[in-house]
Formats: sequence, C-alpha cells, structure tokens
Amino acid sequence: MSGSAPELYDAMALLRNIMQLPAPRIPAHWNLRAYAQAAKLPTMELSQSAPALPPTGHRSHANALAIEWDDYRRLELMYTLDNFKYAALRCCELNLPAQRVGVSDTDDENGGGISISAKGFAIASHIPIGKPSDAARVARWVLEYPLATVSRMMHLVYPESANFKIIEGFESELEGDGDILRSSSLCGDSYVSHVRSAQATEKH
Repeated sequence: MSGSAPELYDAMALLRNIMQLPAPRIPAHWNLRAYAQAAKLPTMELSQSAPALPPTGHRSHANALAIEWDDYRRLELMYTLDNFKYAALRCCELNLPAQRVGVSDTDDENGGGISISAKGFAIASHIPIGKPSDAARVARWVLEYPLATVSRMMHLVYPESANFKIIEGFESELEGDGDILRSSSLCGDSYVSHVRSAQATEKH
C-alpha cells in the first residue's frame, strides 16, 4: 500500500469502520483545530513544600509587592474566564486548519513543541516537571505546557513567525518582586539575543 500519511489514515479509517476497531490516535499537526478544541491542561498539583494557600474568600498577606503605586499602573480591562474561553474557541475556528500542516508536533529548531494531552491525539512530548513549590517552578509549568504548545502551533500555522520565541524575562524587570513574580515575552531573534546577553550580565 502506498500514498501519503493522510491518505493511508483515511484508508485505515474505512477498514476500522468495517471491522469496528477503535480509531488510533493521530499527531496534533494533522488537525490543529480539533486538537485545540480537545486539549486540556493537566492539573497543576502543588508540592507539599509550597506555601499554604489562603482560605477561600481571603487573599494572601504573604505576597506583599515591593513595587510602588504609580499613575500609569491602572487596570483598565479584565476579561472573565468564560469570555476568554469563547473568544479562544472562536479564534481556533477562524485561524487553525483542520487539515495537516507541517511535519511534526515537536520543534527541532528551538526545542519543545506541542505538549498538552488531548483525547484522540498522540502527543509524544511528556515533560516530567514535578509539582511546583515556588514561583520559578510554576513559571516552568506555564512555559513547558501552554506556552510551548501555543508557540509550536503558531509556528506551524504561520511559518513566517518561526524566528519568534517565548523566553523568560529577567528579575531586574520585576523591580524587587522576583521572588513571587515571573515574566515571559514573545520576541524575535534579535531581541532574544539582547535579553539573554542582559540575563548573563545580571547573573555576574
């Protein structure tokens, strides 16, 4: 039997329907739209050594910010999670293809790739991050799961964005709140080089 991978998959699907066999899982890049609609973030279980969360209805008094108030720091708009969910699904319908794009779920050039499990899809990348115990580990969880997945999907759909990467910011940007806050940026290669040079200088 010869033919492209999608053609072989269609032929196998016909045989499965006849024989009533369960459908095999497929790579996410074969149908990014369906993958995005089915993907579900793993539960973030905190380590036993993580600081205790405040009681329901209370805010944490342990996270005092060092940064001071200023006129330009104003929260002008906040979306609820429900609004964001529907906006995200609509974005997937409009921008993600339902046919195969690219050659792999993983990013051989930059590392990482699609890492969030989804029913019906074979996600090869499983990253044993462990249970977060502090802000640094929470940041790694966010970088390795949602941000790495979204970054790879963006590169697959928009190849011209291949030189854009998600990188961690450096603590001097956080104005004294590096223990409880982390930042990340989506930026091109030239800015990546600038940030990494600054990070190396900061460490020394």
